[in-house]
Amino acid sequence: MSLISGADRLQAALVHHTGSMLRFTTGQLPHLPIQDVDCTITLPDGQLLIGRFHRHRQNPYIGGRALVGWIKSWLPYGQNVQVTAVQIGNGNAIRLELASQAQRADREVSRGLRKVALERDRRKRRVSYERWERDPRLRPVVLSVWDPVCQVVGCDMGSSISVPQTSETDLWTYTTSIMSVLAEVTARSTSRSYA
Repeated sequence: MSLISGADRLQAALVHHTGSMLRFTTGQLPHLPIQDVDCTITLPDGQLLIGRFHRHRQNPYIGGRALVGWIKSWLPYGQNVQVTAVQIGNGNAIRLELASQAQRADREVSRGLRKVALERDRRKRRVSYERWERDPRLRPVVLSVWDPVCQVVGCDMGSSISVPQTSETDLWTYTTSIMSVLAEVTARSTSRSYA
């Protein structure tokens, strides 16, 4: 049984107040465990902590000594920070992502593509593209847009890969932005090859 069911990510808030916790909303209860459970949390800074999910009707949350200590060391008193809780595998493990992390990764991936496009030498540009395609920041961006589909007939490996839920509007916006970058890159490389 996974900590998050029916979705692979949920919005949550890190709260530093009289009760410091990772707070979910009551509307998310159908996606959360039906009882209190221990869980593992990978923090944005890479630390791995043990916490405990509490299924409170009005206030579902994850608490625990280590998580509370981290929140208090990281957030000023009275502040909340929006995060995304991402399910890891099939167990009671989640990874916390700050909204700015995903946006920064998108920007860095796009910036890398633009930098590659400026390379005048075809061989160097091809090698740079290959290196860019293997950038680990590119994988979550691509998986957030396209479903993971294995090219081997009959392979169900893609069903075990966690893919973020995106709305059609997000998908359209992201696809349009990537396509415009690719069109710009193609135009630049075509104009250089004939110059």
